[in-house]
Amino acid sequence: MTYLCGARVTSRLTSVITQIPDSCWVPCVDKDEGEVAEFGYRVHKDKLFRRYIVKRIRANVGEQMEIESTGYHHWVLVTNDHVTDPATLESEHRHKAQVESGVRELKENFGLDVLRKHGFMANWAWLHNLTRWTQLLGSLDAEDMRAKRLRYRYLNVPALLVRTGRRLVLRLQRRYPLIERFVAALARLQSLPLPGG
Repeated sequence: MTYLCGARVTSRLTSVITQIPDSCWVPCVDKDEGEVAEFGYRVHKDKLFRRYIVKRIRANVGEQMEIESTGYHHWVLVTNDHVTDPATLESEHRHKAQVESGVRELKENFGLDVLRKHGFMANWAWLHNLTRWTQLLGSLDAEDMRAKRLRYRYLNVPALLVRTGRRLVLRLQRRYPLIERFVAALARLQSLPLPGG
């Protein structure tokens, strides 16, 4: 069984990281910024020598940093996978973290922490798919692909529910700044054919 998990960046690890030569750093996979390297390390009082993967991103100009940081932000992973290259492992961990972040976002920002469909994984899959399909089929902009933005831009829309001619009508406020995008996305979703069966 292999594992890949985050490790706390201690001063001892930082001192090891700063000694990694620049020639050992390779660009991150599928990401514009950041570099990855690896090193072996044995934690104090631990008998096992472990493989560590470290990612670094250069700090912005003027950003306050710790003295040992040497101008970079560092993230460290520890693994027992001695076959996969460091850049692939970092990419795998980053994508896993994005999924977990999406689940947390769904629960916290949508108030769905009380869902009890079948279990956590069933709820997670259902909600994740629901938001992603809404975003994709509604042809929402890339900036709207975060669950929190989806909620505040398209699910919490200012409107007034009125009764007229024995019908309930939802009147959207014209002052809503995204009303045209909202109406266009709603029209696209309503035009989809109903599922068969």
